[in-house]
Amino acid sequence: MNWLRSLLTNHVLTNLTFALVLVLGYMAYQQLPPARDPEINFNWITIITILPGASAEDIEKRITDPLEDAIASNVSDIKFVTSTSRGAISNILVRFNQIDERTFDKRLSDLRREVQNTYNDELPVDAEDPIIIEVTSSSGFPSAMVAVTGVGADENLRVQARNIKKDLERLSGVDRVDSVALNDPELHVSFYPERLEGLGITPADISDTVRAYFRDVSGGDIDTREGQWLVRIAGTSPDPETMANYAVTTAQGVVPLGSLAQLSRTTEEPADLVYYQGEPAVLLPVVKRANTNVIDLVERIREYVERRNDFSDSTGVRLVLVDDQTVSTKEALALMQNNALIGLMLVLLVTWVFLGNRIAVLTSIGIPFTLAGTFLVLNIMGMSLNNMVLLGVVISLGMLVDDAVVVVETMYRKLQHGVQGVTAAIAALQEVFAPVTTSVLTTMAAFLPLMLLPGVLGEFMKVIPLVVTVALAISLIEAYWMLPAHVSASGSYAKQSVSHWRDSMTHALKLRYTRWLLKALRHPIISIAASVTIFIIAMVILVLGLIRFNFFESDPLRLFYVNVEMESGVTLQETAGVLRRVETELLKELQPDELRATLLYSGQQFTQTEPLFGDNIGQIMVSLNPAVPGDRHVNEIADAVLARVEKIEGPKSVSLLRMNNGPP
Repeated sequence: MNWLRSLLTNHVLTNLTFALVLVLGYMAYQQLPPARDPEINFNWITIITILPGASAEDIEKRITDPLEDAIASNVSDIKFVTSTSRGAISNILVRFNQIDERTFDKRLSDLRREVQNTYNDELPVDAEDPIIIEVTSSSGFPSAMVAVTGVGADENLRVQARNIKKDLERLSGVDRVDSVALNDPELHVSFYPERLEGLGITPADISDTVRAYFRDVSGGDIDTREGQWLVRIAGTSPDPETMANYAVTTAQGVVPLGSLAQLSRTTEEPADLVYYQGEPAVLLPVVKRANTNVIDLVERIREYVERRNDFSDSTGVRLVLVDDQTVSTKEALALMQNNALIGLMLVLLVTWVFLGNRIAVLTSIGIPFTLAGTFLVLNIMGMSLNNMVLLGVVISLGMLVDDAVVVVETMYRKLQHGVQGVTAAIAALQEVFAPVTTSVLTTMAAFLPLMLLPGVLGEFMKVIPLVVTVALAISLIEAYWMLPAHVSASGSYAKQSVSHWRDSMTHALKLRYTRWLLKALRHPIISIAASVTIFIIAMVILVLGLIRFNFFESDPLRLFYVNVEMESGVTLQETAGVLRRVETELLKELQPDELRATLLYSGQQFTQTEPLFGDNIGQIMVSLNPAVPGDRHVNEIADAVLARVEKIEGPKSVSLLRMNNGPP
């Protein structure tokens, strides 16, 4: 035991280690990116492929079917594949089985390979490169949603929204910026049938001419006296006048394209329409990178919005941050941090009441050390500061001092019998090492099986046993090293005076406990029967379903969606008109101080798994201000809104999508 004696007597090393862990742990805590949920990969993949100008039937046959067949035939461990085909867009959702991270990476590589091979070999030449998106807890729901509004759905709104989208993509921590109602520009060629017939050409000849000219051609390089020059023929131009000069070969000679067709610059046929406060808008959902500080990211977005709005008079557009995750994230983290602080105070209070000042101080200073070490380990593991981490901290708080109390009580008992400091510490550790270690390992064993839960729920839950296990392991280091060293160096070892009220209270508790224990031992049959009866009652309550199962019971977010579905065959504009009437009605149900923003869009619906598309569907996002005392609960508001809008004539169905924390 010479090494142990040397370790306990080296107070400089002990104190430096203690201080270093506290400092590094505090720094690690500050560096942990705040998040509402842990970073979880749902094993969902979305594949988006665009074929401009194609109908929904063409997209199904020429894009979706080839990709689905290739994926289903050559990629394993797939649970299911669903797809949506609409005008110009194919959307495929691939859900993999619950597999480990390494296997998932291999399957994702296989999927990318098959998609790329199918794109090269089978898809039309005009099809754009497929976009493959992994759905995670970071990318599944946007961190912020920015609406760009203007006086009209014109070219200025489109150009400004595209520039803003590029600016947002350059912000630190942004993974991608999606867009809704941001239509690409197009050059329309409206030919005159009578002129084509008179010249003996067909619309296909016009199409071939445009295809041949409207491209950039690399001509290699040429050596001159001035040096080597690269030759490139520029054919693509957004100017209709340039296209009007294209030469079309006819039976009567070469004529310019402008004499055969009317050329105009416009945008593609809209697949979505977005309105904010009655004005046309473009919605830009911002998705963060994994383990990005969402609070800092949204603050950067808010600063950008404010700077950009300073020039709204000259740009003709205005930016609105219609929703973000910081409110719910701050509220959730503040709640868990307050709970952790309350738990810490209660632990300190209990140790002081029952153990006295000195033991309470010596055992309680181990809690900051253990928590600092835990946050340091979590930071090294690349985790975020989320609800599950803080829940694990709250659960472990009361257990962190158990081993320390046993060790310090044993040491004080030996010190009061005259054993010297370090010798008393070594003797105490030899006496309680086995039971204390066994107790801690038993507690770890009770939590670790939670890491074996399958599915997305298991990915969320495994954070809790991980945090508890790390905290308990570090608490052992504190109890076996830091605590004995501090006690042995704390000064006088004489029996400390005990307050009369504390002595009377503990004596009364011991006396009452002893009496109940004796009664139980004298009537073993009654005691066992009572225990079995309580167990049976508990099982009956469980079997009858009187206790609800909900691993992630929580208040819903201050955000909900009103889904509207129309009869098949309606146009996008008709759906938007109905959405405006629904928005007008729901605004009557909301109080001015409750509403943050509403945003309506027709052509798609957001869900917690995948977006739905179609001209006959639409959605209204209702974002509420943070709740203050006296405000209505979000469920009460949502129910009142639904009761009002259900009475509107026109929609086939009206429903609500409520947003909650936790796994989907």
